[in-house]
Amino acid sequence: MRAIPLPPRFAYLAEQLPQLFTFMMQTLNDVHQQFAEYFAEPGLKPYLYTLSRKMSEGHICMFTGDLDPEQLPEAYRNLTGKNPGAHTHLVGHSGEYKPFI
Repeated sequence: MRAIPLPPRFAYLAEQLPQLFTFMMQTLNDVHQQFAEYFAEPGLKPYLYTLSRKMSEGHICMFTGDLDPEQLPEAYRNLTGKNPGAHTHLVGHSGEYKPFI
């Protein structure tokens, strides 16, 4: 069977496929990272990752002080801040209707 050459516009994509599949498999294998990646706010990702992990252990909430950099993926370790809700519409205070309180 003879290989069909790709059009030039797809050549770059074909070169990137191995790296893309590697990245996808790493993300898909870590359900907590998958949850964190669903949200666009980079500063929340470490907290969302930890929240997902805590929920899988049976907890229904977490405190911002529960963040352990050793438990985070390398990509999230430098994203931790003191106030995760300061610049996002997803985090609120008690009594507000927000996804995260």
